Amino acid sequence: MLKTLSAAFSTQPLYITCTNDHRHTDKTWRASVSAKRDPVADCAHDNVGPADFKACVDGLTCYWYKWDSSSVPMTWHNVRPPGKDTWSLPPLSVSVEDIIASSVRSDQSYAHFQGLSLGDISSPSNFQAAVGLNASLPGMFNIPVCLTPDHSWSTIVDGHHFPMNAYENSIPRNPIKNLPCYCGPWGRDTRRVWKQIPLELDSWENTVGHCGYQLYDRIEDKLERFVASCRLDMHAGMGGLTRFRGRAPECDVVTAIVDRLRLSPAHLKTQMPELYRALLCHTDMLSISERDKCQAYLNRSLKEWEDQAAPRPKKSKPTVDMPEIVKTGRVKSHPTLPPPSFFKTWVPPPKAVPTRRPT
Repeated sequence: MLKTLSAAFSTQPLYITCTNDHRHTDKTWRASVSAKRDPVADCAHDNVGPADFKACVDGLTCYWYKWDSSSVPMTWHNVRPPGKDTWSLPPLSVSVEDIIASSVRSDQSYAHFQGLSLGDISSPSNFQAAVGLNASLPGMFNIPVCLTPDHSWSTIVDGHHFPMNAYENSIPRNPIKNLPCYCGPWGRDTRRVWKQIPLELDSWENTVGHCGYQLYDRIEDKLERFVASCRLDMHAGMGGLTRFRGRAPECDVVTAIVDRLRLSPAHLKTQMPELYRALLCHTDMLSISERDKCQAYLNRSLKEWEDQAAPRPKKSKPTVDMPEIVKTGRVKSHPTLPPPSFFKTWVPPPKAVPTRRPT
């Protein structure tokens, strides 16, 4: 029955956001553009999402949403997932916390959990016979998860009554319209999560219309914001003030560099400041006054900076591990060969003389 419920979830645009960026707001009844979101210590104090669709998983604050695009684009927004009154009661009796925890752990590839394979866990009958039914274990549910440790994309969902308060509810940067615009380190998982939900990657409303504003509001680091835009096939101009469909020419090289280095934006900025500045200068994220200081970095191409930052290992021809004969004529000892004395006394066997078959 859980397998059927999980399959039913996969037919709807559902997703989960998880973060270590715990936040608190005093205005929980309405997703206002101006709602203040203060940092808090842990998941228990985070209240910037629907409390009845929240779970704390391994220190992460996670909320579960459904993207409602049933009306005109200007009214698209997040809502609570439907059906809780059905699957939270017997005979299923599945909790929101179990579904979120299972999905998060599945996404993090905890298939070895309890010593079972993913195939065993995915089968409710086998699983129940093995360790007892526990819907929170990985593989039971696989709702797409957007994990972004440093940025909270969570939003409250109460107070959206269109056309009442139409102006505020139609503003793209209203948090109730938050999409999972930035998933994984440097947004590496964003496209995968969007395909799993699914959300249209070629939709202007979803990318430029919603994520363009949200990335600008949430991500302060300009290089990080540039890479996040690249992941969604859009780019910014005029120092990031304007946004357009289509990847910037520098996207491929810049994303390749940050992916290969595997440093967080903060670590890249502190550990490799020259490279960080060079990458930023080659983008359109700086204002005119800031670009005046970039000439020294623009004299070298991005390709040169890439080779300097993370040179690719040179391919070498495979070598055969054989004993070396030194000038003295002696054979050095080798762990897989007989001792040198063997070669002094060894005589090759005589070659066999072929005999003719009798006719």
